[in-house]
Amino acid sequence: MKWKKINEEVLFPNPNQHVVAVSKSTIDYIKEIASGNSRQRSRLCCHKTTEDGVQEMVIFHPKGTYVPAHKHHNREESIHVIEGELDLITFTDIGSITSILRMGEYLSGYEFYSRTPASVFHAQVFLRDTIFHEVSKGPFVTQDNVIAPWAPVTSSVSNVEEYASLIKVSQE
Repeated sequence: MKWKKINEEVLFPNPNQHVVAVSKSTIDYIKEIASGNSRQRSRLCCHKTTEDGVQEMVIFHPKGTYVPAHKHHNREESIHVIEGELDLITFTDIGSITSILRMGEYLSGYEFYSRTPASVFHAQVFLRDTIFHEVSKGPFVTQDNVIAPWAPVTSSVSNVEEYASLIKVSQE
């Protein structure tokens, strides 16, 4: 097997793997890993360690996944949608929506690539099961990720649903 499972969601390439390549069977494997874990998500890290200068991942999030609004200090983030559909939402520091970008795979007609600047609050609303390629600067430092103080906590489902409906209303 080319991948080493770090936990129920995260895979890294085996240390002896020189070229990291992703195929349809790899995508199917990522989806299979997600179907067998509690959050129904999976992440294939294409970099060797969390210390690498470039953090590059292929990620699966099912429809309805909630990623709280957050920002990264000193780190931009690019995403390229391989399959699926999502809204990328950016916010001011006090939580006002500044943009909603519908994203989908290349043939969808939606934007398929985006780059979010460092220190900009952003969130994703996954409208369909989605596979995307994400790239950001490393090394990964947990303290550089800031959850917006006004974003609902993940464990509060009613607040998340209310929050998502507010985003939809502001989009119309």
